[in-house]
Amino acid sequence: MIHKLTKAEIARKNGALSRGPKTPEGKAVSSRNGFKHGLTAQNFLSTPAEVELFRQHLDALVDFWNPQCSYEHYLVQKLARAEFQHDRAERLQYSMIDLETDIVGPEIQRAFQSIDETGALILGYRSLDEHSTSHRNMDRHVARLSRERVRALAALENAQARRARAGTESETQKVQVEPTTAHEINNLQEPAPLCPAA
Repeated sequence: MIHKLTKAEIARKNGALSRGPKTPEGKAVSSRNGFKHGLTAQNFLSTPAEVELFRQHLDALVDFWNPQCSYEHYLVQKLARAEFQHDRAERLQYSMIDLETDIVGPEIQRAFQSIDETGALILGYRSLDEHSTSHRNMDRHVARLSRERVRALAALENAQARRARAGTESETQKVQVEPTTAHEINNLQEPAPLCPAA
């Protein structure tokens, strides 16, 4: 009797023959296969263009907050990451609403003789909210990232207020610990606080 291979056995057999991508370009593409929206990923920057946008955003925050030690730099980086991901989540959410509005557009036109763009968006949002778990998940991401932003901002304000109360800004150990590569940005680690405590 001949044994017929199951789909799982065939997949294992074919998978054993695979050696994966060989070129750096192929490996880079392959490494992003599981990337969906980057809102929970450790490596949240998906393209060189995004790395540059994040770098510009981080530079602007560094200029504004003027961190004086590695701990304050860490908090500024954390704030930049939360804001960057929060903006991405909001853009995705708006795109989902626009897409749903386009999908249900013919239905809206049949139901209403005249409706303005805002009314159509509201009905698109309502339809999405009633039928889409991905929309509810995106709502949760937006809320979580908003809380992360608020916490990072509060921690940064507290650290700088503590340093100001110490009153010895000239004694503050100035350490430049800005990440320079996408890998360093994605693997942000909290340093030990080096700013003087009150």
